[in-house]
Amino acid sequence: MNLLARVAEKVLSQGGDFHFKHFVRWTPGIARAYRRVENGAFRRELRYSGRELRERAALKGFEGLVLFRLKKPAAVMMVYHGSGTDRLYFDTLAVSNPGLGLGSRLLNALLEEAGNSGFSTVEI
Repeated sequence: MNLLARVAEKVLSQGGDFHFKHFVRWTPGIARAYRRVENGAFRRELRYSGRELRERAALKGFEGLVLFRLKKPAAVMMVYHGSGTDRLYFDTLAVSNPGLGLGSRLLNALLEEAGNSGFSTVEI
C-alpha cells in the first residue's frame, strides 16, 4: 500500500463518514475533486494552474489523496520524494471545512507513516 493510502486508512480508522481516492496521476475526476477543495481553501493567487499540477504529478514518488466525506471532497493532500532518497516533500494539504481537525489528523498521520516508511525528513 502506498504512503498516502496508509495515511487515509489511519484517518478512516478514527471514525467519520469518510472514504478516499489515492492517485498517482491526474484524471478528470481527480482534477474536479481537487479543484473543489482547493477553490474553497486557497485564494486564487495560491492555487495551482493545470500545468503546475501536471508538473508535480511527473515528479519522482508523486502521490495524491482526495478524502471524501458524505461523497463530497473534503480534503486533498499531495507529496513526492524530496532531494534525497530518505526525504519526503509535503506539497499540499487543503480542507474544504477548516477548524474541524481533519487537516491535523491528516498531517499527524502523514508524519507518523513517513517515519514508519523510512523517511528521515519531511520537507515543506
